[in-house]
Amino acid sequence: LGVDYDGTKSCDSDCSVGYGLQEYASTVVQAVRFVCDRKNVKNPVICSESGRAIVSHHSVLIFEAVSSTTTRSQELSSVDLQSFVEKLNDDARADYRNLSAAAIRGE
Repeated sequence: LGVDYDGTKSCDSDCSVGYGLQEYASTVVQAVRFVCDRKNVKNPVICSESGRAIVSHHSVLIFEAVSSTTTRSQELSSVDLQSFVEKLNDDARADYRNLSAAAIRGE
């Protein structure tokens, strides 16, 4: 269950989702019902813990950092970076492009 942290109700952001709680629940129930009906199995009682979706906009978790580490990454040329990105699976490549676009926009 995703949480619309930025309020845009958009699938284009890693901080948002393009569906609401009702749509999510309906989709889950319909999918379970469809499979059970096809297999002639009694429909189950579905219980879901969705606390994060309900309280995420009203809570904050604050904690003290107790340690940190640093790593040194090798520098990549734009050609090396492009080659690396092309080897990523579709989801990872889409995430990279979304993050790059957000960085360019200064987000």
